[in-house]
Order: sequence, then structure tokens, then C-alpha cells
Amino acid sequence: MKFYGNKLKQIRESKGLTQLELASKMNIIRSTVSRWESGDSIPRVNNIAEICKILNISVVEISDLQPINTKEINNYIEHLPKEKQIIFKSLLKLEDKDILMKIQSLLLESMSDNS
Repeated sequence: MKFYGNKLKQIRESKGLTQLELASKMNIIRSTVSRWESGDSIPRVNNIAEICKILNISVVEISDLQPINTKEINNYIEHLPKEKQIIFKSLLKLEDKDILMKIQSLLLESMSDNS
């Protein structure tokens, strides 16, 4: 996954938020936001979802993740062993955006590792 820290900084500033304010809204320390923006580290998928919610932006604006597509996720799940299909399908029923983003990210990573 690619994360565009420079875009995060640009959008955060355009919304009038400081690193400290964004960090406070996420219950993290300011230096974490600084490391994301400088490219020294990459946020976890659940943090990306939270950033998007706070800044009211789409995930594609700050990463190469795509918006959640449950049909696509189901297509990936169909290629997994049956026991994993059961687990993923039960998680999909929760309809939690953070969980769905994480599932999508894991499945995409898994599929690219197999190619």
C-alpha cells in the first residue's frame, strides 16, 4: 500500500487543522502525524479510515487504497480456502467500514503476493 503523506499534510492544512489537532482527534501523539506526513512511517488501515472520517475525504486522496467494494471483496474471498471464506464472510456481515477496509487491504496484499 502506498500512503501519500504530502497529500495528507496539504489536505489537513487546507482544513485548518494543525498536526496536534488531528492527533488529538485520533488520540495519538503529534509526532505520529508528523512521521506520516514526512513519509517516515505509514498509518495502519484503521488509522487511514479515521483520517478520512475526520478530514471528510475519500481514501483515494491519501493512499492507493480504493473505496470499499464489497462485490470485489466477495470475489477475492471465493478464491480462499473454505475455512477462511467462512471467517471473512462473517466479518463482512458486520458492515463496519474499518473492518471492511482492513479486509480489502489484506486480500489485495494476499492476491499480489500470490502473483
